[in-house]
This record gives sequence, C-alpha cells and structure tokens, in this order.
Amino acid sequence: MIQSFYRSVLLPLFLVCVVVVMLLQIAATGSATALAIASAVGFIAPFVLKLVPLDGRYMEGVTALTSAVIAVVALLVSGEVSLSDLSAADPTKIYSTIVVTFGVTQAVFAYFKDHPLGPLAVK
Repeated sequence: MIQSFYRSVLLPLFLVCVVVVMLLQIAATGSATALAIASAVGFIAPFVLKLVPLDGRYMEGVTALTSAVIAVVALLVSGEVSLSDLSAADPTKIYSTIVVTFGVTQAVFAYFKDHPLGPLAVK
C-alpha cells in the first residue's frame, strides 16, 4: 500500500520539485550553460557510478566528489570560471552548481533504484 502511494504520488512530486528547484537556480544565478552541462552529465553519472564496488557512506563520498568534479569541469567548459583568474570566481555559483549536480544525481538514483528496467536500473 505504501509502496504504491510512494510510486504513484510522492516520487513524481519529488521529481517535479527537483526540476522546479533546478529552474529557479538557473534563473537566480544566470549560469544556464554550466548548469545544463552539469545536469546532463549528472543524469548519466548514477549509471556509471553503479560500477563502483562501494557501499554506504563511502559511495556517498564518491558521489559527492564526482558531483564536485562534474560541476567544476562544467563551469570551466562553459567559460564561467577561468583558471587564469580564479580570484574572480564566485564561490556561490561554484557551490550551487555542485549542489544541483549532486541533487540531479541523487534524484536519478532514487528514481531508478527500484525501477523495473532490470540490468539497466541503478542498484
């Protein structure tokens, strides 16, 4: 009973909230290119990270570190952060991009964790 309520109501509501927060973040920071790149890669990351043979808090640490690397690379590729002038980089923009990337990764993992896709599902 609770599982069906979770699948039919709470999970789609959570995913809608994640999308709304991401859109608000893009509008607030103006860093649409970096967030789009980071979100696209963050969407794929759980399918790659499922190959890492860790569990629990170690996997959470690997996921957080991966999200940070993805976000920084996305900021560098989009040109919003320059290696030649790191003092001009906005720490809030960097942190918000990392948090959005981690959120996308966790949302995708939560959705596909028990999904009936079989071997494609994130386990």
